[in-house]
Amino acid sequence: MSEAPHTVKSYEEELKNLNANIIKMGSACEDSLGKAIQAITTRDNNIAEAVIQEDEKIDKYETLIEQQVVNLIALRQPMAIDLRETVTALKMSSDLERIGDLAKNISKRTLLLNENLPKNLVDSLNRVSTNVQKQLKSTLDAYLERSAPMAVNVWEGDEQIDDLTNLCMQEVIKYLKENEKNLEDGTHLLFVTKNIERIGDHTTNVAEQVYYLVKGEYLEDGFADIKYFETSQRYRHKINNKFSINVGASQRLSEPYGYDPLEEWVLSNGDIHYTYLAIQEGYNIDVYESIYTNPNGDVV
Repeated sequence: MSEAPHTVKSYEEELKNLNANIIKMGSACEDSLGKAIQAITTRDNNIAEAVIQEDEKIDKYETLIEQQVVNLIALRQPMAIDLRETVTALKMSSDLERIGDLAKNISKRTLLLNENLPKNLVDSLNRVSTNVQKQLKSTLDAYLERSAPMAVNVWEGDEQIDDLTNLCMQEVIKYLKENEKNLEDGTHLLFVTKNIERIGDHTTNVAEQVYYLVKGEYLEDGFADIKYFETSQRYRHKINNKFSINVGASQRLSEPYGYDPLEEWVLSNGDIHYTYLAIQEGYNIDVYESIYTNPNGDVV
């Protein structure tokens, strides 16, 4: 999306300055989130303290952006795309400020933990937080590039974050049940996991604002639900906006029959196709194609 430069050069500079501050604020949130996760997984209280202190910088960015937006509306009376720029910046700064607060809350919980975390909990926290960090980066890139498709990708990935959060919650609950001494730390970890999920929700909100900025309309449930994929020279489709399908990756999923299927798709020729959830190394999550069966239930 490219716009002609404004006649008044100072107006153009004010808009550029507003955009630059949004990017700086988003980058600060990225940094705080990364450090907060590093602090809790490595039990580094110094990093946790630094995240708590840096939240003040994020708050100052929000105040600055609010002032810029008010001045632009009062003095320039923006219209069309310029009005969307200013309104979007105001809404984005609010969500980014909450992301900073949640990162700070994670660090505060880190300081209260009594024990080092077991590896399975560290892995679960890393899985969900890594995906949230990727979503946040993609959202800021979408804003920088004014890319509606990138914003849609983030928006569609929110369900994946929720699924990872549920898996992490299950690990924390297991940790709570193992020993009554884990009660205090386990409670803090439940809050941490929920905070990470909320960061994902706020990131999705920002992606929605980016889409509105570019397209002038809001994303709604049901948007871009129908997806088409090709596999084994056959086509299939399903209304589904929860998962991205990694075509042809079933060989990386060991013993697929040991998993409950997430989806059951009926193909045009009557075959039934199942997909399974699997977690790879590197904390990435994918939905894999696994097996086909014909109407008699035989694998084809």
